[in-house]
Amino acid sequence: CLTGKISDNICDLSSLETLILTSMGSGPSCVDYLWDNTPFDNIFNGFRSTHYIDGTLPSCLFNMPSLNQLYAGGNRVLGEFPSSGISSVLRRISLPYNSMHGTLPSNLGENNNITLLDLSNNRLVGDLNAFHSSNNKNLDLSLSINDLSGDIPKSLHSLKSINILAGNVFGCSRDRSEIP
Repeated sequence: CLTGKISDNICDLSSLETLILTSMGSGPSCVDYLWDNTPFDNIFNGFRSTHYIDGTLPSCLFNMPSLNQLYAGGNRVLGEFPSSGISSVLRRISLPYNSMHGTLPSNLGENNNITLLDLSNNRLVGDLNAFHSSNNKNLDLSLSINDLSGDIPKSLHSLKSINILAGNVFGCSRDRSEIP
């Protein structure tokens, strides 16, 4: 089981292209079974994990020269999404089911190279102003189950895939024409 904080030394791996750290606490050797050796053992497959990646992700991950895919969902990652920009090489960012907080960086929508952005099931707040001028039609965007609010930018209406309504509070007209 991989537990604890990810070291900043990971960013020394300059040729790393894909980093997959998804659900590091869900492997069979990483869980404590709740109903072992009880009558419930054969009925429920209940478990709880006590092993997670926690703490913040090193900010250098988002600017590594070769990293094009970052998957670290289902952990206890804390902290804010980096505001200093994202490498133009990084195409797929999947960090759902963590405890990330804060707002989306104002320049996030300007990166037209991102094809997947999944920050669902976190604790993000604020609005979607970062996407007002976005013209990235190939983006698969998932921001559901956060605490986002405000208007939905028209630029999001033509995305390849969008999942933002559940668990957020967005304004729309009575005829719902503003909902993507």
